[in-house]
Amino acid sequence: MASSTPAGPLRLGSAPPTPPRSEMDSDGSDDEGILCEETLADTAPYRFRITLGKHYEYESVVTILVTILHGDQPVGYLNGRVTDRSFREFHQLADGEAAELGEVGATFCNDDGTLRYRDLD
Repeated sequence: MASSTPAGPLRLGSAPPTPPRSEMDSDGSDDEGILCEETLADTAPYRFRITLGKHYEYESVVTILVTILHGDQPVGYLNGRVTDRSFREFHQLADGEAAELGEVGATFCNDDGTLRYRDLD
């Protein structure tokens, strides 16, 4: 029985991986939505380009995109978001990101972003 496995390392002549869909800018260009960008170059043979960007809807959310480079060739991507819990409609913000985040936010936080349980702080 054959099993499928994830793609291995990038091979010469193969296409680079596709970056995750960026929400830094709605028109497809990331320049307007970028807050800062830095490349860690002392991690040979790989480099990591870290980009912090504006969220398309909420000012209290920062998007993070890490591009993993081998030489000048992108070989992988990581992306995520940092959410400020002090946002006054935290449940709405969390649910707008993902249903699972909305459930976690409603379980552990009040709508103003404060923690429901003293021991979590």
